[in-house]
Amino acid sequence: METEGETSEDEDEEKPETKTKFKLEEGAVVTLYENILNRYPQLWCHFCTGPLLKAHTHMCTSCGALICEGTSTGMGCIANGSVVGPITCRNCLVRTRSTMQGIAGYRLNGTGIRTCAKIAWPLLLIPIKLANHDSTPLEFASYSSHAEYGLTNQEILIYEIQLTGWRAGLGPKHMVPTSIDFLERARASLQPANMIVILDTRSTGQLQTLGEYENSVGIVRNCIGEKIMDKMVEASVVARGWEETVCLAGGTQPWADMTPKTRGGWRVLVLLACGSATTVDDSWSDIKNIISSNELDLVVGFSGKETMPLHVDGFIRRLVQLINTAGMVDIWDTVKEAVVDSQGALKMHNILVAFRTPAGIFRAYEIGLHSPSSPFGMRLSLCGGLNCPQRAECATIYGKTKRHRHGHTARILCFACSWRSRWVRIEMLKELVYPLHKQVPDVFFHEYPMSPQITSVFLTPAPNSQDMNKGASL
Repeated sequence: METEGETSEDEDEEKPETKTKFKLEEGAVVTLYENILNRYPQLWCHFCTGPLLKAHTHMCTSCGALICEGTSTGMGCIANGSVVGPITCRNCLVRTRSTMQGIAGYRLNGTGIRTCAKIAWPLLLIPIKLANHDSTPLEFASYSSHAEYGLTNQEILIYEIQLTGWRAGLGPKHMVPTSIDFLERARASLQPANMIVILDTRSTGQLQTLGEYENSVGIVRNCIGEKIMDKMVEASVVARGWEETVCLAGGTQPWADMTPKTRGGWRVLVLLACGSATTVDDSWSDIKNIISSNELDLVVGFSGKETMPLHVDGFIRRLVQLINTAGMVDIWDTVKEAVVDSQGALKMHNILVAFRTPAGIFRAYEIGLHSPSSPFGMRLSLCGGLNCPQRAECATIYGKTKRHRHGHTARILCFACSWRSRWVRIEMLKELVYPLHKQVPDVFFHEYPMSPQITSVFLTPAPNSQDMNKGASL
């Protein structure tokens, strides 16, 4: 922001950061932010995430954040009747180093911190499960979408497929024409729909009853059908290639992207199975192919002996909400936010995620909780004992962990031969294992499959150490 009079160089350095007009590319399509908001029948407050009433809705002139005003019978982020003229949200005032006296145009209730810009986006939910399973986390997610975000039957379409008695390529009656009509109507209303599929078997053994389609990706492809998959590919291409530059009346860019580029066209597959279908060799190769070929954007799996809805429904419910109502600017950031908000899923399982970056690069990560059974979130099975009776098979190990002044540390103890590794600090796994988020210091992630360099760090003897095969008391 320009000021009158001359200023010194020191004063220029201390000048508060302000939002300036962004440069437009030649030939760019420019749309006013207000016109984008008019496309959606229902909007939510960007601060308290409550539903907005048109007569009690205000917009920040600097960032475009929507904020609710209280009514005569209910509270809001702004006190009822306290607004005088255009307003500026607290986030923008803090960024420009303004004092709270700068909120002269209204009286604020609560913290006034922006949280999320929600939109009720069209969603196609397809739970695929065995007939003897009562419910899936996706059913809880669909109920949550109806209750919390007001999704109507015109904005959400649910088709449940039961695998018992199912024949390849056939889903519920009228599934294909109804789904295609739903996807076409969503695209015509400038809202390319999202699709979330959950394959809930909870048992790899029961997949064999489906004959040649025992592979998890093969089951999903044949249950949904090529026509629906092709329509979702078209929706994804439309959304990712959406070319529309949005700006406020003053020429600045809004804080949240409300266009289909980040909101629609996402295709997500969640796998629930004992032992995790993602860790099976043939399934993993198909998962890589289905993502690399742009048929899916994100595949989420769980590694553990049992994957029950009770353990993972919180994570899946939160992931569905973030993808379908909050938008997904970056796939990896969305997954991390879902993990931060629902850490309970990591107490029983590691979470495996596979996705494709905007540059078209395939990425796969495993997220785990630092605990005695999984040092730095990794489920290791190794032993450095030369004469270990179980070394050729699978050594029984126990990861002993402790807190160090420099961070987390861990060592591996073998119950078969009493071999023990050296203490390993997180700094020794630099560029191999990474902390997930500062809000969850005990959660780490690494590339999947695990790099052999990680096991070599534990197997390398410490300086001046004794014979690694020498027994040690636990």
